[in-house]
Amino acid sequence: MSTYLELGHMVPAPEPGKSFISHHAVLKADGDVSKLRDVFDASSVSSIGRSLNDVLCTGSKLQVDLCEILLRCRMHQYILTADIVKMYRQILIQSEDCMFQHILA
Repeated sequence: MSTYLELGHMVPAPEPGKSFISHHAVLKADGDVSKLRDVFDASSVSSIGRSLNDVLCTGSKLQVDLCEILLRCRMHQYILTADIVKMYRQILIQSEDCMFQHILA
């Protein structure tokens, strides 16, 4: 969590919130190196039987259909791919929605 603070991906909440995103650590052993990462789960059900995903408004689908992407790729000579690192933390959150993004550190 200290890395999140250092990178500016997390700031201390000015006051306690009502909604929290549950998280846990996952250890991935890759040969001689082990990597520890945080996994957030907004679909985790709370003690009252509802998750954060249950109470947030669902927006429109932003992803393009995979079949459409594959067909469109055939129209070009070159295709670029990229690995998205720290994707969730790169999404800017409106200040009025930050109260839904609290985590317990």
